[in-house]
Amino acid sequence: MQDLLREYGVQMVFTGHLHIQNVAESGGLYDITTGSLVSYPHPYRTVECVSQPEGGYCLTVESDRITSVPEWPDLAVFSQNLMADRSEAFMLQILTAPPLSVPEEEALRLVSQLRDFWGTFAAGDSQFSFPEFPPQVRSHFEAFSSARSMDNSATIWLSPPKRANSDRPRCCFFPVAGVG
Repeated sequence: MQDLLREYGVQMVFTGHLHIQNVAESGGLYDITTGSLVSYPHPYRTVECVSQPEGGYCLTVESDRITSVPEWPDLAVFSQNLMADRSEAFMLQILTAPPLSVPEEEALRLVSQLRDFWGTFAAGDSQFSFPEFPPQVRSHFEAFSSARSMDNSATIWLSPPKRANSDRPRCCFFPVAGVG
């Protein structure tokens, strides 16, 4: 798919429905994923694309969050706690299933330290450190740390379009089936 997108000069792809904030780049192709408004951290993005005098474009991606609504002034706190409260069974399953295969007794001990893992990861720009975890488990969860802090605020320089008859950057919006 990446080769096809590059063939047609696509430099950025906007996606959603993963319930995470993420900006990733591979070979000049940017994937800008925006989390869902219906779950923590209730993010949305603004994107500004400015033509540059020397050619190309500067794309500024900024994130913001809905923290309250009139009927729910503590929306962000409530939904973060809800996500954390419901994560125990999910984290226990990840720990005890392959490839980690942690014995259940040890997994139960670790699960409380992962209570906020999913909410922190979903918020973007996360950095994880679990020095007290067994090495395999530690490396598994720490691998979810952001390599670069650009999940919530990014400036992306796009090269001039390479295809004939085009004076604008090409981007794709992948439709999302359903909400939440």
